[in-house]
Amino acid sequence: MTMAATRHPTSAHWGSYQVVVDDGRVVGVRPDPDDPAPSPVMGNTPQAQHHASRVARPAVRRRWLDRGPGPDPRRGDPRDEYVEVEWDTALDLLAGELDRVRGEHGNAAIYGGSYGWGSAGRVHHAQSQLHRFLNTIGGYTRSRATYSHGAVEVLMPRLLGTPGANRLLHRAPAWSQIREHTELLVSFGGLRVSNTWTSSGGRAAQTALPAMRDAADAGVEFVSVSPLADDTDEGVRAEWVPIAPGADTAVLLALIHVLFTEGLADTAFLDRYTVGADRLRAYVRGERDEHGRPGGVARSPEWAEGVSGVPADRLRALARRMAERRTLVNVGWSVQRARYGEQPLWAGLALACCLGQVGLPGGGFASGYGSMGNYGGGSTPLGLPRMPQGDNPVDAFIPVARVADMLLNPGGRYRFDGADLRYPDVRLVYWAGGNPFHHHQDLARLSRASAGRRPWWCTRRTGRRPRATPTSSFRRRPCWSATT
Repeated sequence: MTMAATRHPTSAHWGSYQVVVDDGRVVGVRPDPDDPAPSPVMGNTPQAQHHASRVARPAVRRRWLDRGPGPDPRRGDPRDEYVEVEWDTALDLLAGELDRVRGEHGNAAIYGGSYGWGSAGRVHHAQSQLHRFLNTIGGYTRSRATYSHGAVEVLMPRLLGTPGANRLLHRAPAWSQIREHTELLVSFGGLRVSNTWTSSGGRAAQTALPAMRDAADAGVEFVSVSPLADDTDEGVRAEWVPIAPGADTAVLLALIHVLFTEGLADTAFLDRYTVGADRLRAYVRGERDEHGRPGGVARSPEWAEGVSGVPADRLRALARRMAERRTLVNVGWSVQRARYGEQPLWAGLALACCLGQVGLPGGGFASGYGSMGNYGGGSTPLGLPRMPQGDNPVDAFIPVARVADMLLNPGGRYRFDGADLRYPDVRLVYWAGGNPFHHHQDLARLSRASAGRRPWWCTRRTGRRPRATPTSSFRRRPCWSATT
């Protein structure tokens, strides 16, 4: 680094920091002086800026140039060849393909979900800009919900109402309130600090770790129910309850079982504020099965021990401790990002209701502490600002995690959020500022889907896309940022 090196402030999903530039190249980073716990993720910046995988010029797969659009089993082959073209050529090809698809198949054949995290900036937010563009040419098939907390978004409005679900996701009590009011925080899925290094839209400062440690120093007790011992920072001094992966619901039901059988459940709260507590009581005690028929299985600590590996005596002690103290039950996003992921959410909320502490300062139920940096770190009540996008006249959509299902089963039936729906017959996928292979749960299946249909992926990096156009990184363009 020379004496001529300069520093430039920037904001990203992992925080605010300074980029060090020397002779036109990014050579280093420096944390923001006001950030109490800077994310180490910023250290990847110099390598990412100049990495060989970045697209320097518009490029098109040679097989697409030679053969035109259509299925191609070799799409994504690492030996595939890309041909660089001039911008005028690339734009003509892009416009021509968009016109061909919407002219032959309609705008619903264009999938513009584009789950892009390419920029934290509000003007250059890739997904917003793509949607704005596609709406000007007649619309597109969109995505609904998120990979991060899709089960929360669909289930909780039905359990809490839409305003309650919105508060759960976006207006969670700050760590300072937990410090003041909470006596016991029991987290299913841990409170992993590395998750808090990221916040959609960015963070002015990384406050989660200092806030957790501050709460622990003030006397808040933490219990981490997780397969991983390091899912909670050592400075929090959490009690670790090792659990078999996927067994969270069994443990939650066993805790509810103890509350009912030992007379610790807050029946007055259940009678006044909930519906169905009598059915829950009968189910966990084994009086009824999941269909409401007589003769179920008691969801006792002994039963849960066989499923989860957590000793029955330890579960009983934990349930009693939760009933004695102001307790906050947290179910992390990782727990619900699985098949039947709605079950631990439902059971966690039911447990909090049985404790009778929902609505009390420092008590009740949460879903997101330790999952992202802005959860419990302040909120933007009206959401992050974005560029106006106009109206999308196409009503077709898919749940965001069903990209592969859509491509493999055009016209196929599926159920989502209580409705019977059909997958659209998508002929073109327009992706900007991200990469579906960074998010999707079954990469081998998504690879088959992208080869067998006719998608077109557009992003900063090549790979499985017939065409790729370069963009500047967020570090190289001026933009407005909005952080919490």
